[in-house]
Amino acid sequence: MKLLFGNFILIGLLLQVEGENFVFVGKNRTCILLDIDATFNLTYTDGNETETAEFDLSGATVVNRSSLCGDSLFKSNSILMVRLFPSGEELQFTFQRQFGEIRMRVALYLRPEKHFKNVNNTLPIEMKDYNDLHVGHVSTSNYSYECHSEQDLFFLFNSPFLMTMAISDIRAQAYNITKDSFGPAIECEQDPTTTPSNPTSTEPSNVTITTEHIPETTTVEPENATTHIPTSETPIQTTTEPSVESTTKPHHETSISTAQTTTEPSVETTTKPHTETSISTAQTTTGPEPAVPKYVVKNKNIVCIVLEGNLTFEINYQKKDNTVGTARVSVPYNADTEGNCHLNNTAQEITLTFFDPAWVVDIVIMKDTQVDGENTLSAGGNAYTWKKLKLSYVVDPHFINAKNPGTPGSADTYGAFGSLKGNTDGSFKCKAEQTFNVGKDVKLKLSKMQYRAFGNTNSTDFTNKDVLECDADTNNNDSGTDNSKLGIVLGCVFGGLAVLILTAGGIWYYRKRKSRSYEHL
Repeated sequence: MKLLFGNFILIGLLLQVEGENFVFVGKNRTCILLDIDATFNLTYTDGNETETAEFDLSGATVVNRSSLCGDSLFKSNSILMVRLFPSGEELQFTFQRQFGEIRMRVALYLRPEKHFKNVNNTLPIEMKDYNDLHVGHVSTSNYSYECHSEQDLFFLFNSPFLMTMAISDIRAQAYNITKDSFGPAIECEQDPTTTPSNPTSTEPSNVTITTEHIPETTTVEPENATTHIPTSETPIQTTTEPSVESTTKPHHETSISTAQTTTEPSVETTTKPHTETSISTAQTTTGPEPAVPKYVVKNKNIVCIVLEGNLTFEINYQKKDNTVGTARVSVPYNADTEGNCHLNNTAQEITLTFFDPAWVVDIVIMKDTQVDGENTLSAGGNAYTWKKLKLSYVVDPHFINAKNPGTPGSADTYGAFGSLKGNTDGSFKCKAEQTFNVGKDVKLKLSKMQYRAFGNTNSTDFTNKDVLECDADTNNNDSGTDNSKLGIVLGCVFGGLAVLILTAGGIWYYRKRKSRSYEHL
């Protein structure tokens, strides 16, 4: 009996780790259910110094007197107010029906002195998110919403504070709750479909990979080896000679494995595509590596993001001798690419995974937003830029003589990419190398870069229309043009002077010689 009771306690603890569970009961009925696992990242900037704080929902409790049951008939909002622990700050979740969708808005009544010692402000500061979160569709049925993919909420900048909320798991229902429990779950578009009976089985997924359609047949025919493309999980047939043309994306990992079997079936590097050796081997057997890596995100046949360029991270780390080293790691051309064309109404996302899924670069691209009413924000024109970048990595052989090999690390930045502004009708381009700080110890270097987002065609190419260039390229071009013109002008001037000098010298010599001949007479 004691053992059974102990198991119940253990199960309860495990369930708590997955996230916090909030239930609001109003007027003798349960009207809001929310299971959520979220982390808040808060930044305070004072002059040139920046401090960060991180907190979550552990121990938070529902504030019943400030919560409200929404009425699906009269379209009133559902409001869930919770009190954070141990800071005592209040966090408000508002569930609002809008254009057939249910949107969740978040507002934190921030008390800075609870997070930063050097802040004396004791008045709460309201931090509102400005991109909301889709949590279902308006319906008379008792469906709930569920999403396990990581989603980020960005909050309006309230100087000198900046905040993001990373949600990794969420299940929500704020209307039509029956039997005090969640209704059938409708999964988010980011999560893969699980079973045909799931309500999401009819909804398209926005999570895409850059590889093109792979032939479904699995039989390898010697006469036409391109009918089968081995993936990283498929045993490689060393007796066949698959063509490099069997994959349409030269940067995908399958092209490396296929090419290696054509000449060296036993090369061990086929199992380690993240090492420098395996990459160089693939380059020699599949042909030259693309001059510039290219990554694509699309929803079905519509290409929404195309990113081309060299992305290199310089990461400071501690060596065994307690000195500081710098690892220089570039995103390989064969990185797996996923993304989301509809992160929300103003944002899209591209995620690059490489080195045996240990390294992940996640980039959120957002349109310029403007206030439309008291709380609603919408896209303000066609301009967009990178809004957030997060790097997750592990201390691997790239970190020579590292003190803590095998340990994971991460770095992120928000709002540092204002110079990468593009246009939905065109693209942004910069050949020159640009450097951005990503956290405290990481720098990102971009070069030969061009990208576009919010596309609505099936093309992965860049057009010459509305190409916005960075200042460095523009200045170099102008400088080069001016220098060339100056060289021509100076050449003409000096050439003319040389001709004049030679002519004058010739005339002087002729006259002097003629005068001497008269003297002899």
